[in-house]
Amino acid sequence: MEKTKAFLSQNKKIMMVVSLIVVALVVFLVGFMFLSGNSREKELTQMLEDMGREFYEEYYYDGLNKTESEKEEFFKKYEKQGIKINLKNLSRYNSKVNEKKIKEFVNPKTNESCDLDSSMVYIYPKKDYGKKDYDIKVQLVCGFDDNEKEEKKN
Repeated sequence: MEKTKAFLSQNKKIMMVVSLIVVALVVFLVGFMFLSGNSREKELTQMLEDMGREFYEEYYYDGLNKTESEKEEFFKKYEKQGIKINLKNLSRYNSKVNEKKIKEFVNPKTNESCDLDSSMVYIYPKKDYGKKDYDIKVQLVCGFDDNEKEEKKN
């Protein structure tokens, strides 16, 4: 006991530095764990947005066999209500590529798959109604937010 007291009294500065390093390390690890959940949510949201953009630009827009004026008239109807495509339907488009992506839509905390019916993109065509003239909104339902679970129950 005497040796421990002597060691501690002689090395107070070293013990304080070590204690501060341990506390900083714990704070860093807790912060990293908290942020990694948010980064996965952002990553999945971006992936869903990218899939929606690709669907709209490469399939939906190009697939319309209409003249430019007919396309303008057609897209004008969806300017406010938007064009909705859920994750399940996005998986069917370009299925070889998107099938792999869909498997990544899992909440890492709960290990549950995202809701393929409720997770979707909303595409709002806007004036000029060209291939890239639109706004996009993403709704990701993966249980990252407790409010999502409440909405799902109702």
